[in-house]
Amino acid sequence: MTCSVCGSPNTKKRTFKELIRAPFGSEELYYSASIYCNACKADIDVTEDEQVVRAIQRSEHNGLINMIKDLAKKGIKDGEIERALRLPFGTIQRNIESTDPVNASLFALLIVLMNSPRLLEHEQMFHCRVTHSQEV
Repeated sequence: MTCSVCGSPNTKKRTFKELIRAPFGSEELYYSASIYCNACKADIDVTEDEQVVRAIQRSEHNGLINMIKDLAKKGIKDGEIERALRLPFGTIQRNIESTDPVNASLFALLIVLMNSPRLLEHEQMFHCRVTHSQEV
């Protein structure tokens, strides 16, 4: 391996065990790699992006499950969340059971609800309503 910065062959590959965690998720392990040049001291990251993405997705999925469980402990049911956020019936359960990546919008909204569950007390603010009616 030669250094992509200075061209020196005086390099070594380094591997690191790293942990990453999404909000409310579990710590997930992945391995990062770099090429270190002894000549110019450059440290070039050569980690496979897919490995990091998979670790993040595992952590987010775990975070989704943890947030739903925590909200349930506070007495907030899946159906209440789905109605307030205008989600189709069963959306949360489908996301829990799915092997697909967690929906980013749902994940972000759940983080907001985790920090402010009282927002659901004002469910009407999530719905449209007629504010004025006049016969024409």
